[in-house]
Amino acid sequence: MANRFMLTLMLSEIAISLSRQGLKRRHPELAPEDLDLLFIDYCYGPSLANRCRILRQEKPR
Repeated sequence: MANRFMLTLMLSEIAISLSRQGLKRRHPELAPEDLDLLFIDYCYGPSLANRCRILRQEKPR
């Protein structure tokens, strides 16, 4: 059972990594923070991406 779980985690990490690499190739002009938001938009939807964008703007740097 633990092996299945580890395999699932590993495959998920690979899928996320490949997705992020693809976004970076398609949008080389974007800053890393903007690529993060684009990833969230594609994977989890624009509503969550907009909430993350607002929270980032409110957070002092």
